[in-house]
Amino acid sequence: MATQPFSTAQAGDVPDGVDAAHCIVCGGSNGCAMAASGRADDAAACWCTAPGAVDPAALAAIPTALRGRACLCPRCAGAASIIG
Repeated sequence: MATQPFSTAQAGDVPDGVDAAHCIVCGGSNGCAMAASGRADDAAACWCTAPGAVDPAALAAIPTALRGRACLCPRCAGAASIIG
């Protein structure tokens, strides 16, 4: 069962200076389905909605101003092992 995406960045709430398709920690591609399609309703297809995909510690490390507004990549989110 999928959960909500951990970020609304692809829904048009991207902070200035943040690239919605790249990880805010390492700068690599975040693999976001919403960023790739440009459609917020593609959230269900994104890797981040899989149960356990995002380590809560990774979310806690995101600066407060960017929480829920910018995405991590699977590696930085601690989800690389479930992605493949």
